Amino acid sequence: CGASRYEIAVTRPAQLQHCYCHLCRELSGGPFMTWIPVHKCDFAWKKQSSSVTDDAIVRLVRTTPFGSRHICSRCRGVLTIVYDSQPGLVWPCAGGIDDVSLPNSSEEMGTFLKRVCHICCRHVPPWLHLPDDGMERIADAC
Repeated sequence: CGASRYEIAVTRPAQLQHCYCHLCRELSGGPFMTWIPVHKCDFAWKKQSSSVTDDAIVRLVRTTPFGSRHICSRCRGVLTIVYDSQPGLVWPCAGGIDDVSLPNSSEEMGTFLKRVCHICCRHVPPWLHLPDDGMERIADAC
């Protein structure tokens, strides 16, 4: 919705994880969500409150026993996940990145990613066929 914005101070993402857990599917309205791990020192909120009321637009909400998500209070969009076991990382949702410097094709994107994997594969819905893409498949979250 544009009510919140963040900045990532890395030249390009090094890893993507496609998650098929029930909560990611429910919160995204799609068959999976893609996450990018970023060190907290490289992540900064640029806009996260209303300039009129100074009310917080982005709220960190406990969504599982092991993590929380930054959620926009205006549109309810999920912006990040923060795992308790990884206090130095924040995982922005790849769909929220609008950097025009990123590659336009999956082939070009694949040339500089170090790792792309499918996680929570035991939760893949029966109607979804994962592509035979050679990517690592992990039964649960890693």
